[in-house]
Amino acid sequence: MSFVNQGDAKLADFTRVIMAEALMLELGKQIGRQRAHDAVYDAAQAAVTEGRPFRETLATDPHVSARLAPSQIEALLDPARYAGLCRGFAERGAALAREIAARIRSTP
Repeated sequence: MSFVNQGDAKLADFTRVIMAEALMLELGKQIGRQRAHDAVYDAAQAAVTEGRPFRETLATDPHVSARLAPSQIEALLDPARYAGLCRGFAERGAALAREIAARIRSTP
């Protein structure tokens, strides 16, 4: 594996750690918010300190592996499938922009 490919792999895994929120929220529905937070936090710490892929450390956690299949873990860590609160922010921003534009148009 070339240096560039190693960097790409590390960046992809770091992106998965960032996407842990989606996985934590789904897991929290099944085991509770705090237990899910602890499991995901521990897996992220292990991924960084042990240099292992995040999805691998998640899969070894019994709270995670007993409730989520590897394909679910992978899907929940895919940034293309998770927009978080972006839609709400965009909708509020657009509504505010329309309101401001209407005020500007009505100003003599």
